Amino acid sequence: MDSHLRFEDVCAGYGDTTILENVSLELRRGGACALLGRNGAGKSTLLSTIMGLNTFKSGSIRYGDAEVSRMPPHRRSTLGIGLVPQEREIFHSLSVEDNLQVAVRAGEWNVERVYELFPRLAQRRGNLGNRLSGGEQQMLAFGRALVGNPELLLLDEPLEGLAPAIADILLDAIVKLKSLGGFTLILVEQHATVALEVTEQAIVLNRGQVSYSGPSADLLKDEPLLTKLVSC
Repeated sequence: MDSHLRFEDVCAGYGDTTILENVSLELRRGGACALLGRNGAGKSTLLSTIMGLNTFKSGSIRYGDAEVSRMPPHRRSTLGIGLVPQEREIFHSLSVEDNLQVAVRAGEWNVERVYELFPRLAQRRGNLGNRLSGGEQQMLAFGRALVGNPELLLLDEPLEGLAPAIADILLDAIVKLKSLGGFTLILVEQHATVALEVTEQAIVLNRGQVSYSGPSADLLKDEPLLTKLVSC
């Protein structure tokens, strides 16, 4: 396997609280992984740990050939790790265009390419962030991550709280990104079957530990196991 990201016995959390306990996983370069689990299982914490946004306690995190366990977030970003957070972090006082421009790094993805992926943003390029709907803000957060030209893209529940039609637009974008190649994707999603259908690898967390790691298709076919692993 051409490993893009590897955790070995990682423990991490917030302050004195440990959330992830002895987590080991490996993602191949160019793959798409569904990260699943019940509420509070540690999914968002795992993404924060990849980005360096919480307290790393022990173990090893390797991104390609680099040991990044204690590397600050801005350096991980320059190595090619991008995050679309749950909170839809955009600049509300800037226009759509300016939100995208300030996030641009050299690479294949630029503002016009984001507009091709999300024509709705192109139509609203002059609108301020606080004048967008929740779904449009999520598209903008997605676009901001893309123009940073990441190689590893972390998606933290990008479909949460969206109208079905908007969720379909974002899901289609994820499928298109996967088909284009050039990205390794980690998708956190409460609707497990949706995530499994668009990924090859699945990792399930339970109370901060890995309870399943294997092909998405195998877990999708085993409904009793899937229900046992992810049902609240």
